Amino acid sequence: MKQGKTKKTIYCIISLFLIGCQGEDGVAGPAGENGLSSLVNITNVPAGENCENGGIKLDVGIDNNSDGLLEMNEVQTTSYICNGLNGSNSLTSVITELAGENCENGGVKINLGIDTNSDGILNESEITSTSYVCNGAPGDSSLTKITNESAGSVCEAGGIKIESGVDVNSNSELENEEVTSTQFICNGLNGDSYKETRLLIYHGAINGSYSGTSSTSRLKLGELIRFDKRDWENASSISYTAVAKTSRSDNNFIFELYNETDNELIQESRITSNNVTFEMLESANIINNLPEREITLALYIRSENDGVSVGFNGKSELIIEN
Repeated sequence: MKQGKTKKTIYCIISLFLIGCQGEDGVAGPAGENGLSSLVNITNVPAGENCENGGIKLDVGIDNNSDGLLEMNEVQTTSYICNGLNGSNSLTSVITELAGENCENGGVKINLGIDTNSDGILNESEITSTSYVCNGAPGDSSLTKITNESAGSVCEAGGIKIESGVDVNSNSELENEEVTSTQFICNGLNGDSYKETRLLIYHGAINGSYSGTSSTSRLKLGELIRFDKRDWENASSISYTAVAKTSRSDNNFIFELYNETDNELIQESRITSNNVTFEMLESANIINNLPEREITLALYIRSENDGVSVGFNGKSELIIEN
């Protein structure tokens, strides 16, 4: 992995609007209609029950008395980011980011790196990537939820999951269908570190319903505006997922990504199948087919044969892996 700091800003995008991301851990909105702000307390955790090799504790809550301090009775959720095991461990540091160039309204800065000198501290020279989770502007209904990710297929040694989105139903809870960006930060084993970011391209019908088309002309489902792969300098793979079915097995549904800025098809981005039940599929790695500049990236669907219906539902996400 390349040493040196890589700046990454996570954009939360829904339809045509660019929404600011937000704070940390659990349901913690920015200033809402009641004018209250979310706060994050970050403290080091020694090796012990919560983190075998030490780590970081994140307390998140609402500043009910507006004194700028997160007091014990205001804490809503607590999460731990633990250091890796064995060898040259991967380390994570989370720092409150003041309002400025990186986060207009402040937020959280997350550094990842390898403890090459084995001193248990993530030094500046050991940082391999930096991400910013930014607060929304006052009055925005953006929410962020951070939860622990158990060891499994996404994070071999466990880690944290950061979800951001817009509080569409104004219930102050970030629900699954409101998530527009998902980011995983995984604990390291033997010096390995891993990060995955998911950006929402399209969110379709839920609760068993679905939409469809029977045309061979492409139908636009959603887009990511201001997408620039250079924001993920250390990325090794970029792909996307989609969910669909066709009404007849002798017909295929076809998904494709387009560079709307230049009106060009993204090569090798096609997903196609003749499955007559809904399935989630993932595209090939298209990182080398994306231009080295900012573009609008759009998702389209069409039917292979005119007059034969294809249906789509669920959500489609762009997956960026480090």
